[in-house]
Amino acid sequence: MALPEQITDQYRPDITLIPLTIDYARSMFKLISSNQEFLSQHGEQTGSKYNSVEQFAQSIENPRNSHRERYSILTHGILAGSINLTPLNESGSVMEVGYWVGEEFARQGIASNSARMLSDQALERKDVEKVFGFTHPENHSSRKTGL
Repeated sequence: MALPEQITDQYRPDITLIPLTIDYARSMFKLISSNQEFLSQHGEQTGSKYNSVEQFAQSIENPRNSHRERYSILTHGILAGSINLTPLNESGSVMEVGYWVGEEFARQGIASNSARMLSDQALERKDVEKVFGFTHPENHSSRKTGL
């Protein structure tokens, strides 16, 4: 399935989701590197998963899960984080949303609105019935998302 060029929302026009491409590898790696401690606070591996920009670029070009849709989260045109939509079953009727934003973008509604935007877009597809988001019990900000 072709990814949409971008996903926007009338209620949060400052947020844009665009497919994650190799063009964003260096900027995304820099954002991850500068937020390693923040991204690792609940046992998540995003902050420590990539040791180099080349390794991150490789994950874009040859993803472990080719069915996962990966997007960059932009706010006011600035890279804020990443969001994914992953099928949880063979048919793709059940999807999981996973996301992260850099610490400087946290607690501004960027992640939760991005999750809502991507979930809404997914549920408009005729083959998607449910979208879930799983959070760490200690991650109170993510738990407020309510997916």
